[in-house]
Amino acid sequence: MRMTGPPCREEFGPEWLHRLPPSGSGQLKKWGLVATAMLGLFGIRKSYDVMLVCGYRILGKPAIVVSRILGKPFVLKADSLGEMSGAFFDAGLARFRLLPGNGSPRVTPTLTCFLSGRVDLGYDFQAELRDFVREHDVDDSVTFTGSVENVHEYLRASDCFVFPTEREAFGISIIEAMACGLMVITTVVGGLADIVHAEETAIVVPARDSAALEAAIERALGDSSELHTMKSRSRNQAVENFSEKMVVAKYIELLKNLVENHSEAQTLR
Repeated sequence: MRMTGPPCREEFGPEWLHRLPPSGSGQLKKWGLVATAMLGLFGIRKSYDVMLVCGYRILGKPAIVVSRILGKPFVLKADSLGEMSGAFFDAGLARFRLLPGNGSPRVTPTLTCFLSGRVDLGYDFQAELRDFVREHDVDDSVTFTGSVENVHEYLRASDCFVFPTEREAFGISIIEAMACGLMVITTVVGGLADIVHAEETAIVVPARDSAALEAAIERALGDSSELHTMKSRSRNQAVENFSEKMVVAKYIELLKNLVENHSEAQTLR
């Protein structure tokens, strides 16, 4: 909603919201808010105890400065992965000395986890997962899609593909994720050793190591050149080695070799 004029206050029961209007003209409006935001926050400093900073750019910076000057606690909420992750996020936090270890809260971008598919294991494992999600109060961050036909759409809308399997024969779902250019996080068990290569085409973690998995996910949501290179290699490998055309060609070659070898063996008898 566009606003002009002085700041306004909206009440929501015992809570209230302080809105700041744009300041200046054109692109200067957003930069004008830096000054008006700082003055506004100082002006109402006795009316709030904790500051929730939604986003890092423009309004986020003056809000952080004001909270540090006033000595008030604040929560820095990641508003978008593109803005808040990777080198930009780290550099921004360091600039305000907000890195974990100096008493500041740890900041993690808002994540959404999609759990897709259905597996008949003889028991309702999804019920167990739903109970876990509910007990840990992360309902808003986890979506159970069930079986879906448009798998590629879910993959292309994702930032990374997490597959911490303990036993795997081949891993076609990983190949699908690689083909969509996703950063893959997985273990190397069973047939996966023939598909993924640690630090070349995927981030590999030990099976049943939740701490390593958490660190890998945080890393995968970054924006480094190293990650871009890995995703590029990963997609190239999927296309070059596992496309329908390549797989059919390999089967034809295998069958031809079997026929030729059988014919040679029959001739020698």
